[in-house]
Amino acid sequence: MWHFVCLTDVKGLPKEIQCTGIDVTEWKLADNELRSSNERYQLVNKATNDAIYDWDIEKDHIEWGEGYQRLFGYDLNDELFPLNKWSADIHPDDLDDILANFDAFLADPEGQHWSVSYRYKKADQSYAYIEEVGYVIRDKEKKAKRMIGALRDVTERKAAETERKALSFQLQENMMEMTLSNAELAESRQRYRDLFHFSPQPMYVYETESLMFVDVNAAAIEFYGYSREEFLSMDITKIRPVEDIPKLLNAVKKDVDGKLVFHGVFRHLKKNGELVYVDIQSNAIKFNSNRTNLVLAKDISERLNYLNALESQNAVLKEISWMQSHVVRAPLSRLMSLIDLIKRDHHLNEDEHKLLEHMLSSAYELDDIIRDISKKTEDASLHAKTNNSPFS
Repeated sequence: MWHFVCLTDVKGLPKEIQCTGIDVTEWKLADNELRSSNERYQLVNKATNDAIYDWDIEKDHIEWGEGYQRLFGYDLNDELFPLNKWSADIHPDDLDDILANFDAFLADPEGQHWSVSYRYKKADQSYAYIEEVGYVIRDKEKKAKRMIGALRDVTERKAAETERKALSFQLQENMMEMTLSNAELAESRQRYRDLFHFSPQPMYVYETESLMFVDVNAAAIEFYGYSREEFLSMDITKIRPVEDIPKLLNAVKKDVDGKLVFHGVFRHLKKNGELVYVDIQSNAIKFNSNRTNLVLAKDISERLNYLNALESQNAVLKEISWMQSHVVRAPLSRLMSLIDLIKRDHHLNEDEHKLLEHMLSSAYELDDIIRDISKKTEDASLHAKTNNSPFS
């Protein structure tokens, strides 16, 4: 680079030209290199989907490449972009660990490369799974001055990994089921048979479509009075009263998905014609690859008979209460009124007045006793009704 200076005489006419030459080769090369570097930076920004950044730590400003807008949907402008603006969009569940890790990295004088994964909020408020790598530049005192790095969206890869893990887990479960030994299968089946056949409660299994019995336990055979062979040759309508069968068939007809569950009190018939009340619990199961229902039947006839007896007793108590309140108290009230009228007779002497007072006092006392008996009778009737439901 040349610098020219024109020297003039006293009249202002050119007299001499001096020139100075400066070698700017290194500056020119550095400028060209800088231009080339910036050009490469811009081309990388356009070519990659990563969000490249350059963080000036002293100014606390992050310069983002175009990938930041493409990945997260945020508009970039010339405003200052401090570090806390970046951290504000980290998922709350990841934030504390990420910041603690980042602070420890910056404080480490030997720390240069930083790599971390977290979830980052996009402009549409959804979260992307991010992998970030960064390189920090330090001064002679090892203090961090600048950091350059990139954020990569790995959401699709994360979803694929999750799906692969789920499929792998399912495959492992299937393999475990397939490798279950014959001995274990036999043991499992035997446990079911023991639980079913040795249960003290009547239990049976019937086919959902045909309603035919397919299995019964010893308790059911004893309770209903049918032999095992008889059970397996008939359907479940044979243990129902005739008038209850339409209701049963209607309920089974609604069982289009094989999820019919009976739970409640029903009437059943024994072989000898005895009508009993049973509390039924039934669940759909697979039996020999067929849709079936497993039923547990608990006899509650004795309990219901006891409750019916209580109801009859309550009726008697009500009648007694009513008689005490209306029949017994009526003549007593009339007697009390008569005594009160006699007391008003001015011809009575003192002894006669005292006698009437005693009679009236006794009548009031008897009236209180009748009222108390009536109240206790009503309370006893109400308590029996509310605390002895067949479903309690």
